[in-house]
Amino acid sequence: MKRFLTFIFSITIAFSVTSCQKWKGEHTDIYTYTPPAANPVSDKQPLSCSGGSSVVPVKGTMLSGKTYNVSAGCDLVINPADTLFLQPGVTLNMGSRSSIIVLGTLVSNGSKNQPNYITAPGMIKNDVPGGVAASADSAYAGHWKGIIGGPNCNLMVLRWTHVEYAGYAEGSATSAIASSGANNQYSILFANYKGNFVMEDSWLYGGVDDPVRVSAGKIAIFRNTFEKNGVHGGDCLNVKGGTTGTMAYNLFIGTATNGQKASNKGQATGAPQTNVVMYNNTFISGGYRQVQSGRGG
Repeated sequence: MKRFLTFIFSITIAFSVTSCQKWKGEHTDIYTYTPPAANPVSDKQPLSCSGGSSVVPVKGTMLSGKTYNVSAGCDLVINPADTLFLQPGVTLNMGSRSSIIVLGTLVSNGSKNQPNYITAPGMIKNDVPGGVAASADSAYAGHWKGIIGGPNCNLMVLRWTHVEYAGYAEGSATSAIASSGANNQYSILFANYKGNFVMEDSWLYGGVDDPVRVSAGKIAIFRNTFEKNGVHGGDCLNVKGGTTGTMAYNLFIGTATNGQKASNKGQATGAPQTNVVMYNNTFISGGYRQVQSGRGG
């Protein structure tokens, strides 16, 4: 019996060593590893719509260090079976009234040393305290519509990503594609209670109303900075019925109303009740732009 156990022990050790050797050199750190580019997106020409349609289908990989430009009034659409992946160090310049509509998967995988920018070109920040009124501040101009997750968007990830100057009203054409509201002015919308929205180590600058609205979804929102969000109302992180997950270690500066909010309002059929854990968030100088009585932060 002793010989038999010794034999089994030897086989186990040998298998373990072989397994370790098999995995030697594999990429196991998902926070630093960038996979090879699949279907690189060309930066040679602007991403433009034509023929009377606002739709520009997009998928594949936006490459590190490249700058991509979206023409005015065009909607980048990631179709249900498609994925758009942004490597670290990508700049995506959004033209006026343009948008990103996510019906499939969006992953903006910036890094600490190479953050990504989804922004409006040529804008000038006015961040001196008391410098300009909200009506004259570029942060609240709503230059482009925002990142709009449709009801079937299964995954939206923003890591080390700057999202700036969004909040232009969706309009009927964009809302019809995304199955959302024409008057929405959210910088980021996620609306699938079966899907996942992840936002980590990112920055959201400016915005008109509820810069992040989660109508339903599984969320993980950690270590982000939300600055100058909302003109005269709106909450930075406003999650509704069917949202579950965590908001933690976020910084809110100069918000129109509250920094974060959760409710069961608008719960979709079949969706769970809202259950969101919030802790260790920091709020600075919020609530003073809210115009409705009793609604200050």
